[in-house]
Amino acid sequence: VLGVFGVVVDLSRPYLNNSRTLVTDNFYTSLTLANELLKNDTHLVGTLRSNRVKLPEVMKAKLNKGQIIGKENTDGIVVAK
Repeated sequence: VLGVFGVVVDLSRPYLNNSRTLVTDNFYTSLTLANELLKNDTHLVGTLRSNRVKLPEVMKAKLNKGQIIGKENTDGIVVAK
């Protein structure tokens, strides 16, 4: 069984290593997937579920209406809220 992560990587295999961007909804989006895709010259854009494990601290920030916060890690992954 591949699991959700494996299914996404398997389905996107024909598009990897071509500087493309993969767009996913919150069921599929994870930092693990983003890291794996970046290793294959592919970017990921998607929403993150707030109950995911290994969420960055930026996701816990309490914001007022109209405020935006973001953080980039050393791998080049940006998370914004």
